[in-house]
Amino acid sequence: MKTISIIIPTFNESENIVKLIRQILKIKSVSIQEVIVVDDDSPDKTGYIVKKVFHQNDRVVCYVRKGEPDLGKSILMGIEHARGDVVVGMDGDFNHDVRIIPTLIDVLSSADLVVASRFVTGGGMQKKTRYWISYFFNLVLKNLFRFPIIDNTSGYYAVSAKKLHSLDLKSIYHGYGEYCLRLLFYAKQMGFHIKTVPVYYTARSYGVSKSHFFRMVYTYTYTAILLNLTSKTKVQ
Repeated sequence: MKTISIIIPTFNESENIVKLIRQILKIKSVSIQEVIVVDDDSPDKTGYIVKKVFHQNDRVVCYVRKGEPDLGKSILMGIEHARGDVVVGMDGDFNHDVRIIPTLIDVLSSADLVVASRFVTGGGMQKKTRYWISYFFNLVLKNLFRFPIIDNTSGYYAVSAKKLHSLDLKSIYHGYGEYCLRLLFYAKQMGFHIKTVPVYYTARSYGVSKSHFFRMVYTYTYTAILLNLTSKTKVQ
């Protein structure tokens, strides 16, 4: 059975993270080797809470990353320390349903990268307005900018560690959620076999979202244009 490293970047998720980790550790149908939390030195002490609560559990590792908060760099730190055969990336706010982790792993047996998608049959979002805006934006990404799937901004995925390390990780994992676009774009270029499974996003119960939606749309669009321009330049 393949071993799994689950990487959770956090910033001010003290009200969610302990409950989330406990739910992950209850999963018995797959071999979760470790849960790696990388905290961006949260003012609410998320990282220190994780260390205190789970200090006797060798399956939970927490790193507190100093300096400017950077979601992508936090994930990269987690990847660099991961020991599992499979890397699962997910958020720390319960947007990403823990219960589909076994499904991600099961489907990965016939793929290199599996993404949890809101926009396939069985998926969705509790916030309907945001769902439709995200859906149409992802249609543009797929059809105009040549991204491989219908949910390129999910951020919830399982990937073969060996295949992941074949990519230029430092060029992918930096910034905020736009790292998802770079990951999928380069994975497609490298010939990864990519599949999707449905996921339903619920609204967070605790804490405040760090996402600024329209700023994200601008950043994602800029990233998509840049990736395509760079790709065409390399071809020429």
